[in-house]
Amino acid sequence: MKKILCVLLFALSLCPLLLSQEITALKIIENADDVRGAKNWGFYASVVDYDGTKILTHNKYRVTATTFGERPNDVYKSLAFFVEPTNVRGQKSLKDGQVYWQYFPDTKNLVRISGAQRLSGQVTAADLASSNFASDYNGKILGEEDVLGKKCYKLELLQKNEEVAYYKLTYWVEKESFHPIKADYYAISGTLLKTAYFRDYKMALGKLKPHEFFVVDPLKKGHVTRMLYSSMKPETMPEYFFSKENLETAKAPQDSKVEEVADGGTSAYDIMAKADERRCGDDWKFKNVVYEFQPDGNKPKLVSTDEYLVRSKIFAKEDGQNDTKSFVEFLAPAATRGQKLLRDMRVYWLYFPGTKNVVRISGSQILSGQVTAGDIAATNFTNDYNGKILGVENLADLKKVCYKLELTAKEEGVSYAKLMYWVEKDTFNPIKIDYYSVSGSLLKTGYYRDFKAISAGSDVIKAHELFIVNPLVKNHVTRMIFKDIEKEVSPEYLFTKENLSK
Repeated sequence: MKKILCVLLFALSLCPLLLSQEITALKIIENADDVRGAKNWGFYASVVDYDGTKILTHNKYRVTATTFGERPNDVYKSLAFFVEPTNVRGQKSLKDGQVYWQYFPDTKNLVRISGAQRLSGQVTAADLASSNFASDYNGKILGEEDVLGKKCYKLELLQKNEEVAYYKLTYWVEKESFHPIKADYYAISGTLLKTAYFRDYKMALGKLKPHEFFVVDPLKKGHVTRMLYSSMKPETMPEYFFSKENLETAKAPQDSKVEEVADGGTSAYDIMAKADERRCGDDWKFKNVVYEFQPDGNKPKLVSTDEYLVRSKIFAKEDGQNDTKSFVEFLAPAATRGQKLLRDMRVYWLYFPGTKNVVRISGSQILSGQVTAGDIAATNFTNDYNGKILGVENLADLKKVCYKLELTAKEEGVSYAKLMYWVEKDTFNPIKIDYYSVSGSLLKTGYYRDFKAISAGSDVIKAHELFIVNPLVKNHVTRMIFKDIEKEVSPEYLFTKENLSK
């Protein structure tokens, strides 16, 4: 009897612990807020309003936001600078807790507005500010539901006070990741105002974040609004910056010029990031086979074949930035088998097993044919280069209509000083690259080819070949074939200098 009583008492003692671990609506909303936004950050937002395929309006904003205090008493403040079009340039929208102000430079008027005030298309002042739902709404878990193939918590959010932009939201948050997936926005009358989807998740500020807020009008078929985020970065501003008294003189932080945007609201960064997804990846493993062809009379002749096993990984840093690292094992030929290459951001190390030496090399070091260490490491262009849109060009010989970009190295250590880059408009497939040295000499031209799924049934499309041409020597070509591409979260110890000799 004593044993039974002891077991019961022990089980009862665990109840508070089990209850404390139970997920709450507030915790779900807070976790999703951390994915949707950040405590202290800056970003660009391009808002494009469509009627079917026709663009109605296209607005561009530069937004900075800082959180003061700690949960649950924190206050989220943001300031949006109107960048485009020219007729609204210079206007500013301030969110100071639950109070919104808009400044008009022509008249120097300062007007208090509602968070529900539409600024562009279906996007309101509250949407642009990326306000924290945890601060604005009381939540209740309604249950669980599958949305877009994802298992989600379904929540009801009710405004805490009348200053909050929307009376009620129905909110779906993915269970496993706490990624916000969908939200229905309601007026106090119960009318559904709009439905929004959070999509295009990719790395920013150390975690996967939605880079698109896609809004559907429930009353007008074909009316949608896309808010596209780019250039997210950690950014903290002093509290006085977010005051209505400062609005007239406030300037966007650390920005001397407006980021260039192509038609449809796509920035150079957006184009590069989408193309990066087709030519490399984060947390991936694949094989590289490099075939080197030298001229033999009037035709190219195969002279060497090299094979590598490549792993890449993203490391999040405390400052919100990302480190990209790659670990490469040399598989063939026998003369180089056992060598290893480590890319640690812009620092490259090469290990020689015969002498057990670890040597620092440049990312522009040729490893096979015309292929460099940077090429093998499959670097993300968004990490290494600043992009500028030069226009749209029809590559008639390839039958592709492409964005043409100029990419310049962010700092020393990047493999190439400059790239001219063509990315297909419809698909964001990278198509062609011209590689330049510091002196301005054209080093080589590369063509990405053989776009296909990485495996049967997969919806992940990657280029499976980079075809490189020597501009000075006819019939000197190098083919880099990507094969056995798969998602792999490799252990962190692989990506260290100390591991190279093991």
